[in-house]
Amino acid sequence: MGPHIPAEIERPINEYITPILGVLDSSIVRPEIEAAHFEVKPVMLNLINSSAIFSGLAMEDPHAHLKNFMEICDSFKLNGVTADQLRMKLFSFSLRDRARVWLNSMPPNSIVSWTDLTEKFLRKYFPPTKSAKVRMEIHSFQQTEGESLYDAWERFKGLTTQCPQHGIPGWQLIHIFYTGLGGQIRTILDAAAGGTFLGKTYTDAYDVLERMTYNNYQWASERSAVKLAPGKFELDTMTAVQTQLAALSKKIDGLSLNKPGANSFQAQPE
Repeated sequence: MGPHIPAEIERPINEYITPILGVLDSSIVRPEIEAAHFEVKPVMLNLINSSAIFSGLAMEDPHAHLKNFMEICDSFKLNGVTADQLRMKLFSFSLRDRARVWLNSMPPNSIVSWTDLTEKFLRKYFPPTKSAKVRMEIHSFQQTEGESLYDAWERFKGLTTQCPQHGIPGWQLIHIFYTGLGGQIRTILDAAAGGTFLGKTYTDAYDVLERMTYNNYQWASERSAVKLAPGKFELDTMTAVQTQLAALSKKIDGLSLNKPGANSFQAQPE
């Protein structure tokens, strides 16, 4: 016969295979809330459904999802409810499809804090291999054929926000971007910087790029909105940009060396 089982723990076999309530608990521990009356408001769920949904697809950005989700949660201030408690309460509503399956597959009550939740979420959807891939894309950045300065700059900044832990100093990010540009665009940046773009400080170089890309975007928008009359010709991009350099250089000369360097690089100059 089989091993002896103490009588006090013997149960009908079907009880061992029937799910019990404890096994069906959420993987997120329900936070203890001091507020006498708390309920999830429809407006909270509506905002999440419209602006902060994550499905677990490869092209989705988990960092952007967390940022959007936290911004929504932080827009609500409830007495007796901390920011982390509200996030813990609402996070499951921001997941769908594969991501919701992942959350439900975690052991019951295994996620005990907001920090714990974000770490497990990023470990799942932004593993070291993906982090290494984005770092490689940053270091090997190249402006593509036909890509405007504005689009190249926005794409580069987008790479840095995909991997906030890239650890690359701000000055090096500027250098990577500059060397990845086409020769004509580098010449324009040098002229806008008054001679040598890389001779600028990190903060001033960043400001030059922001001003140049903003103007590049504005010029492109204005030119695309105007239909040329018959017999007229359109200045090429290089000529159009060069006509603005004199005025732009005067603006750049007035940049303050002490201007705060807040930007989307997630890195401090060294």
